[in-house]
Amino acid sequence: MGPCSYLAALLFTGYAGANLVYKSRPDLAAPVLNITIPATNETADGLIFYTPESIYADNTGHGPAQSGPYIFTDKGDLVWTGFGYVGPRSENFLVQNYRGQQVLTIFEGSHNSPMGHGHGHTSIFDNKYRLLKQIKGGGHKLADQHEFLIFNNHSAVFTVYDPEIADLSPYGAKSDSQQWILDNKIQKVDTDTNRVLWEWSSLEHIDPAGTNLTLESGNAGTGVNSSQAWHYFYMNAFDIDVANNKYLLSARSMCTIFKMDGDTGKIIWQLGGPNSNFSLGEGVDFCWQHDTRMHQKYLEHETKGSKEIISFFDNSAHENLAGGPDLQTRAYSAGKVVELDTENWTSKLISEFRAPGGSLCSIAGEFAAASEWKCVH
Repeated sequence: MGPCSYLAALLFTGYAGANLVYKSRPDLAAPVLNITIPATNETADGLIFYTPESIYADNTGHGPAQSGPYIFTDKGDLVWTGFGYVGPRSENFLVQNYRGQQVLTIFEGSHNSPMGHGHGHTSIFDNKYRLLKQIKGGGHKLADQHEFLIFNNHSAVFTVYDPEIADLSPYGAKSDSQQWILDNKIQKVDTDTNRVLWEWSSLEHIDPAGTNLTLESGNAGTGVNSSQAWHYFYMNAFDIDVANNKYLLSARSMCTIFKMDGDTGKIIWQLGGPNSNFSLGEGVDFCWQHDTRMHQKYLEHETKGSKEIISFFDNSAHENLAGGPDLQTRAYSAGKVVELDTENWTSKLISEFRAPGGSLCSIAGEFAAASEWKCVH
């Protein structure tokens, strides 16, 4: 859910206004999609879910005229918008299944810019766009926008960014004022009561010393207050193997992907970073990634057991919060599909999909891959 996706750029540098008037919503000034590569018969069927917003302060002349959730056809025709009763800031707009029906889930809340995480809740709408319920963090914590998955008919799992005070001198703190660090958490809550059923903490299981964005660099928060808490981990995605209760975690600040046991909370393996369990095959290397997903079900039966397939969006770039040019490890961003061998501890690039024109995305990104490894958005 971010500025760089293969169908549309979500980062606006000028106001986007409508050139159409809708009889049912004459108040709308919906964004107009600039479709540079039209859909063809080879394009996967589906709709475009879109949450345009500004990353700049209000009234600066940047961003959409009306931010909010939108649904478009692949020809750019507006199907639905939640402008006016969702948001004003909305993200992570998805279709999911809940209690026998398809529903829409939308994060609503505020954004800690430039740290890149949110404070809010997720709203669930039924198939007639009516609000069913709002899911909030438990234990007086606010949900983050990066991930929200309905686990079954009675629970939901989502990211939480929890700033805490800690001794950061082992990690390069220069004064006592640098004492705030972000504990990246996953909460599973009961969708009827918001009671916390399970919680995982990055600080309990992963040493901040392995980060790629040190406290001294200033590129992941200065640590001087809760809004600038050191973002050593930056969990921007997770996926769940429900049958085996295993989690795939993307730690952007560590340029690492972890697999975690949902029963014990312990790390099973890590890909990338200074302590990678896998050797990296040609083209597998990545950094500042997003949108990690598991694809175990697409493996041939005879290879199951020691082989796993994952996909992710390799940004290979990060905005330079300390000033100067963006950080980057290569000249382009790409969606990647990778096979992991957990017996020989090797990794192999199966497919790579670069954005048209070789875009480099420093802020966010997403990538979805079908079983035949074609890029679908």
